[in-house]
Amino acid sequence: LMEPPKTAGSFSCPTCRVRAMDPLNVVVHGRKGLLKLVPMEKYVVKNSWQESSFKLKFNLPDLQAWRKVGHNVELRMCTLDTCDPLQKWPTTLICQVNGRKVFEIKPAAAGHKRRDIPKRISAELKSGPNVMEVKMSDVYVKRFVLALLRTVPQTVKQLLTKVAVPGEDDCKSRVSQIIFSSLLESTGEDVHANSHSDQCSLHCPITLTRLELPTRGHKCWHLQCFDLKAYLTSNSKMAAFNRRWRCPVCDIELKPPKDLFVDTYLLQILGKTEADDEEIKFDSSAEWHVTKKTAPPGDPSSDEEEVTMTYKAPTVVAGSASGQAPAGSPSGTSTAEVEDIDEVEAVDEAPPADAGGDDAGGD
Repeated sequence: LMEPPKTAGSFSCPTCRVRAMDPLNVVVHGRKGLLKLVPMEKYVVKNSWQESSFKLKFNLPDLQAWRKVGHNVELRMCTLDTCDPLQKWPTTLICQVNGRKVFEIKPAAAGHKRRDIPKRISAELKSGPNVMEVKMSDVYVKRFVLALLRTVPQTVKQLLTKVAVPGEDDCKSRVSQIIFSSLLESTGEDVHANSHSDQCSLHCPITLTRLELPTRGHKCWHLQCFDLKAYLTSNSKMAAFNRRWRCPVCDIELKPPKDLFVDTYLLQILGKTEADDEEIKFDSSAEWHVTKKTAPPGDPSSDEEEVTMTYKAPTVVAGSASGQAPAGSPSGTSTAEVEDIDEVEAVDEAPPADAGGDDAGGD
């Protein structure tokens, strides 16, 4: 059985990858955070490339103290055939702690994609000696590495305070670099076609409302910013764990806090512009001017159409047996003003019959 091909990317060891997986649950620094790292290639079942089984004994004398300060113990797994810090479980896995099954990983149902997330096992552990048993199967089990970690949960508010806030001059210089880079990468017709590359909306692409704390990624090369709080909040609630922390503009990976910084130059611009200013344009020296304003809300009364319905009532002449109005005599009219068109269309009323039983003429 041949090994699966390795995907391209900058090299990152398994230890660094499992640590970088989840900014919302930070691994404690040093050996106090990485409790065990288990390469599956050491525990492949004899005469089988697709099964692995092992038993791990470990001691946690300070578990009660960890719980008091809110620390957790969890399992994460990555593969050696990629350099990305993605959570990846094998096709099947059964984990038991102290003789009790903690969780089980099953293949995805037909037509569905499985969403792999790290697993917390703190509740099943005890202070002192513990025994964990793992059985797993996959097309190539040797590529997996299992990590037992001690983590500290982070709130959105805590992450907000850890994002870098550089000076206004540094942020203005960054804007100039982005504009200059876009000009170098585009020539002739490309520059004309990409005429919006020097423009920036003052609205967040996540909330579609005005930016409050404009933020960009160190690895991004576009002028558009997004709101920091909206970015952290939306990603913290995202169910697809491996799709979290992607730039809403260019989709590059941006994990807080190290990959982000608050753009204080754009923050200063927001303070100088009006509430209805929607878009600005930069020149080559990063100076700016407003190019678009938000359209004012329309008058609610203008959305309501006045409908006039006219009904010609029959005129009954005394002494007429037929009940029809004689030629040339005026017809009575009745008008009704209706505010809701939909209600008019929903009502299907027949015009009233005349005294003689014949149909009345109506428009």
